[in-house]
Amino acid sequence: IYEYLFNYTDFGEDMSGVIAKSYEPLDELTYRVYLYDYVHDWAGNPIKASDVKFSYGKMMEFGNFNNRINTLESIEIIDDYTLDVHFSSVNLTTLTNAFTACWIVSEAAYESMTPDEFNQTPIGTGPYKVESYVAGSTITMTKNENYWQTDESSINRFSQANADTIIYDIITDSAQMDIALETGDIDLANTISS
Repeated sequence: IYEYLFNYTDFGEDMSGVIAKSYEPLDELTYRVYLYDYVHDWAGNPIKASDVKFSYGKMMEFGNFNNRINTLESIEIIDDYTLDVHFSSVNLTTLTNAFTACWIVSEAAYESMTPDEFNQTPIGTGPYKVESYVAGSTITMTKNENYWQTDESSINRFSQANADTIIYDIITDSAQMDIALETGDIDLANTISS
């Protein structure tokens, strides 16, 4: 649904661009990030450096990743598609976590509705769009035919749309999940502890 600045090239430490095309160190605590200048969300809102800063600010406000990138000090907008990320300390893990841990959303889209409305009808940048959401039951996602990244060689492996439709069944009872796997009602399962 949402995409990051970067994602892993595989399941290792190497990163490749998603919304960002590249980055470079300016000094030992500052990294300049260059965004693609043609990213847009499903509603057509362009994604710019201000949206990246907004997204990181919201994630920090909600406390969703403070324990993973607690050395991120600030984000400075250089221009519409360039920003500097400042850290109090940095190593490969903190850098990777910082660049792969925050979903980027359009501030205009997010501010156009309440948080509950945005959760029910999200506006993302990803290769799949939410077609329907039934709380506690299913999420149906369909391939985004207007996905912003049209250069196939630049699509991160985790942003590839390999199926036309994906249906997530929300099964909270582990016994029911086991039965659904055994009967073939679901293809795979992932348990999430709260």
